[in-house]
Formats: sequence, C-alpha cells, structure tokens
Amino acid sequence: MSLNMHEVARTKLLTGPSKILVLMYMGAKRKVDFIKAGLGASTIYYNMLFLVEAGLVVKKNGEYVLTEKGVMLAKALLECLLKAKDILGGL
Repeated sequence: MSLNMHEVARTKLLTGPSKILVLMYMGAKRKVDFIKAGLGASTIYYNMLFLVEAGLVVKKNGEYVLTEKGVMLAKALLECLLKAKDILGGL
C-alpha cells in the first residue's frame, strides 16, 4: 500500500511535526508544497521552528532539508503510517 501527501496531511494519527517530517521525506521542500498537501500556514511555521530547533531540519537556499537524524525519524514514521493504513484499511 502507498500514501499520497494529502493522506499524510489529513491523518489524525500524526502530530504536526510528524506530518511535516513525513511530507519532507516524500519530497516537500517549500512552504507551498506543505500548503498544497493540506497543512495550514500557522501549522507549518510553528512546527518548522520546532523541527529546526530539534536539529531535524535545516533551511538551505530557501528550502527546508531533513538532516540525517530527520531522515531516519521520517522514514520510521512513514513505515508506521503505512502499517497503520494496512491495519485500518485507510486513514
């Protein structure tokens, strides 16, 4: 089974920071990418500050990039979300 960015943004199984990490792992890099996926601007701003402070994300040339630690966490979250989708039959 697979997921699209809209499913990740709408799921109630993840918190804001977790959604952002998974969306970044799926290819989102700019604020507009997150908004197109379905996240609100304030959710993006507040949680991106938290993720940068936690060392999971850095901003380079106007784009947000996952750090090595961020990639590992995002991958684990995506795997859990895929397993949850299999168990529940959807999100």
